[in-house]
Amino acid sequence: MKLNDLIPMLSASDVEKSLDFYRDILGFELDTPESKFEEDGTLLWCSIRSGDVRMMLTACHTYDADNEDRRVGRGSIVFYYYPDDVMALWQSLKDKGYDVGETRVTFYQNKEFQMQDPVGHTLWFGQHTDKLATDCE
Repeated sequence: MKLNDLIPMLSASDVEKSLDFYRDILGFELDTPESKFEEDGTLLWCSIRSGDVRMMLTACHTYDADNEDRRVGRGSIVFYYYPDDVMALWQSLKDKGYDVGETRVTFYQNKEFQMQDPVGHTLWFGQHTDKLATDCE
């Protein structure tokens, strides 16, 4: 199994305000005009870039294995990895006894799962798919 990329995902209580900061102060821009997700007029997620640096901003979503509640306080960070075979990695981690979340297909067409590393860092693993979304978050 090979990891192809890592893009930090910063949780924010106000994604629009965070985007304004990174865009206006640090020179980031949306990867593409479609690199954002809004619901009821509220920006919940976006992917931004400045040169070779990429990151995502999201509305306070992380994985909590104890109760499946993905919302935590602001200031958390998610490490989003892009393996070459997300299902093989998921199965391997499960076989080794790690507590991994269920797989799902997101609105942004990634098959993904979440887990926490042994000291509590939130890790997401995703791979592009053509399948329809199974999770509307």
